This record gives sequence, structure tokens and C-alpha cells, in this order.
Amino acid sequence: SGNKVWDLPLRNGLEGIYLDSETGSVFFGSNNGQFYNINATTGVVQWNFPLHSESTAAPLVQGNYIFHLAMNGTLFAFEKDSGRALWVKARQAKDALTIRGTTQPMFSDGVVYVGYSDGYFIAYNAADGAPLWEKKFADNKKFNDVDARPAITEKCILIANYTDSLFCLNKKTGDTLWQMSEGGSSQPIVVDRQEVIYSTDKAILLVDLASGKVKKTFAIDKKFGLPTAAVPSMGQVRGPW
Repeated sequence: SGNKVWDLPLRNGLEGIYLDSETGSVFFGSNNGQFYNINATTGVVQWNFPLHSESTAAPLVQGNYIFHLAMNGTLFAFEKDSGRALWVKARQAKDALTIRGTTQPMFSDGVVYVGYSDGYFIAYNAADGAPLWEKKFADNKKFNDVDARPAITEKCILIANYTDSLFCLNKKTGDTLWQMSEGGSSQPIVVDRQEVIYSTDKAILLVDLASGKVKKTFAIDKKFGLPTAAVPSMGQVRGPW
């Protein structure tokens, strides 16, 4: 019907949510400095936790873990059922100038992957938060943010920084398997079979997953603005501008 079922007033609003179909809960960090577990049907707050920071990205739910990166660079691991903080990793940005935004954490084989505004990308043990490896993408340009949502494949994790390149890194070691320098991105990286669909501010690129070579370039007409993430559909690439 379109009728309002419930509402929850939040000072300064929110910018990223995760709907957990298993529990019927909505998880998010609000710009009022709190993290919430909300019943999606009733709007009742089931638990909340003080972040002491605004949030610009959605959390990630994996089993009974919730991983969330707050705007101040602090990574939280919550117990989904209770809201208890299992571990916290605080990290201060090293650069004065950053783009307002953070990326959703990624999970694969017991490892949590997170990009930061100072150009670093770090892999953590999901169980206890121990750092496994880190990679520096900062290149002394104006902005070094790693805000684009990465993509994980069988062989590597694909990461973009804001100003320069797309990287394919070994998931276990962080070593660079290949680098493609055709422009940076803040849009989520999309993998379709053996190709990467990569949206920059100048073009949408079709990149070979194995080698990092650009197979096709779709130029962007600036009058339509900047592209969002592309979506593969029935052999075609679709994406609003």
C-alpha cells in the first residue's frame, strides 16, 4: 500500500544498512555515533553500541559476526546476537585530506579485508582481529582513499584506490599479482565470470581478470555525470549515471 509501518528518528540520519534475512534484523551505523540492531518488521531497537563516530558504509554480517568500519577509521567486530564487541581495531588516518566515505568490509576464508582513507588496505584474522598483512596504496597525490568496495575471486582480491589504479592482490600475502593504471574509482568493483567491470570517472573498463589487461573501454559522456557501479545482465553491462 505504501503506508508507513514504523519509523525511527535518528539525528543526522544514516548512510548504509545491512538486512539480515536470517534474523529479520537491520544492522547499521548511524551518524549520531551509534550502531544499531533493529527489528525490520517492528522497528524496535534490539541493541545498540556507541561508536563515537559517524558511519558512511554498510556493515557486513558473517555468521554470528558483524564487521563495521566507522568513519574515524575504527573497525568493530560485534557478536550478532548480543551486540557485544568481540574486538576493536582503532586506526587514525595519516593524511589531512580525504574523501568523505568508507568502504564495507569484505570476508573470505576467515579473513576480514578493509580499506582505509590513508591509502592502506589491511587483512585481519576474523576471530581475534590480528593483522595478517597490509598494503600501502598511498601515492602522495591529493587523495589516497581506498573507498571502493573490493571484489574477491578464487585467486585474488581486487582493490581500487581513489586516484590511480586497480590492483589484484594475493589474498593470503597481499602481494601484487597485477596492477592496471587507467584511473581510480570509488565505486564497487564488479566481477562477471573472467572479466572485471571497473567504473572510473572517465570510462567504464572491461578488464581481463587473469592478466589485468583492458579488453574494452566505454567512454563516458560528461553531460550525464559520473557512473555508479555497473551491473552485468544477460551479456550486457548496465549502469545509471
